[in-house]
Amino acid sequence: MSVFRTIVSEIRTHVHYLRRRAVFYEHRRSRNIKEVYMENSTDADNPRTVSRGLNLQPAFLGVDSLYLVIEYPSTDVFEYWSAGIRDSHDSRLHQGIPAGDMLIQTGAHGYKLCVRSGDNRLYITDRVEDVLHDTPQAGQGMGMLLQLGTMWLRQNADFTSYEALSASVFALLRGYKIKEPDRYHIRINRIDIALDILGLPMNEISIDEWRRGWIGRASGKYFYDDNTTGNLSGFVIGTSKGAVRFKVYDKLLESKKTNDWLFWLSVWRQEGANIYEADVPAIVRFEWTIKPHNAKFLGMRYLKDYTFDGLKELVNYVTQKWGRLCIAQATVPKSRWVIHPLWQKIRRMMVEEWDIDHVGIAKRNYHIEPDINPSYLNAATGWIGGLMARIALSRGENTPVDVYEAIHIAQSETKPIKEKAQERFDVLSRLVTKVVDDEQ
Repeated sequence: MSVFRTIVSEIRTHVHYLRRRAVFYEHRRSRNIKEVYMENSTDADNPRTVSRGLNLQPAFLGVDSLYLVIEYPSTDVFEYWSAGIRDSHDSRLHQGIPAGDMLIQTGAHGYKLCVRSGDNRLYITDRVEDVLHDTPQAGQGMGMLLQLGTMWLRQNADFTSYEALSASVFALLRGYKIKEPDRYHIRINRIDIALDILGLPMNEISIDEWRRGWIGRASGKYFYDDNTTGNLSGFVIGTSKGAVRFKVYDKLLESKKTNDWLFWLSVWRQEGANIYEADVPAIVRFEWTIKPHNAKFLGMRYLKDYTFDGLKELVNYVTQKWGRLCIAQATVPKSRWVIHPLWQKIRRMMVEEWDIDHVGIAKRNYHIEPDINPSYLNAATGWIGGLMARIALSRGENTPVDVYEAIHIAQSETKPIKEKAQERFDVLSRLVTKVVDDEQ
């Protein structure tokens, strides 16, 4: 059966490649893409645009990396890989301890160990549900974190089919000594979707346009320069804590720094780009980091719910609802700003590659469960205890005041607690079953 699946996967990959090449060459024959950029103008109500004569071509659209959390409750896998390791501070872990065709290293993201296989990483710990059962930390088991790299995804992941994708993931997990991986819930913790565009130098990107013309849920923008040249090498919109983070950067420069640019050259050529090692044009990456599980995206929180249409809906969400580049106009409401030609081109490329205009836009389920867990109670008692101590110290007393006295004093300076409790109750009761499609 595994041989049959491998053959089917290879056929699908080859068919997908041929389709991409056909689309690319048809695109080149039928279009001469001339990108239009906004020039600095003193008349913000009538912004002038100027053609740079740029011939923009899509070089890659796909999933660059995928992070999955396996809700694995036992310690047996951790015990298997940690056998022979003195502790998590074992000096050998920095260089890596060979284990067959894998490498055991120091962990990250709160996990004790990392088991590497190619460009994949499995992060493991003994802080799992079976250990935390019947303790105050019950329900906080970390399971395992599987980070799937670009090379593995290119060779093994067929995102057009749940069956093919899950089969590849399960086979990999079995290689990590996880028996019957299909028995466990697997969260889609993070997914990075990337679009590489040829013919767009970073120095042709106007910082001013992005500062003034960006409309989105995240407003923080961080621009950074290349240490060698001093030129703009990229920028970030949003933070790692948000549901989405958007990055634009010089992919050619970044890939050379990480020594994988020959790999990416092969990817771009496989996707139909007519480029050569000796003369690679400017390549800019537009990358969206999305957290489907934590952000509660409907139908995309768990691997078992995955569909290719769901992935397309995420693309529509991040390029239409979450944020977009427009032409800024001072006296025109932002809701009426015209979409910037570059953003129109990005959307058009995605439509041509993935047919994203035939699906809807992803929605988020903002469902609040009033969970009175130990962490919440600890925070609440901390605030009350702190108030009791502050009042006593402000009076010069030797011991904290009584809790009822502290609450009485707090109410005298603010609203009565019953009134504030009712306000909170009204808000929470509305959020318990609320579904939204445009939250940050």
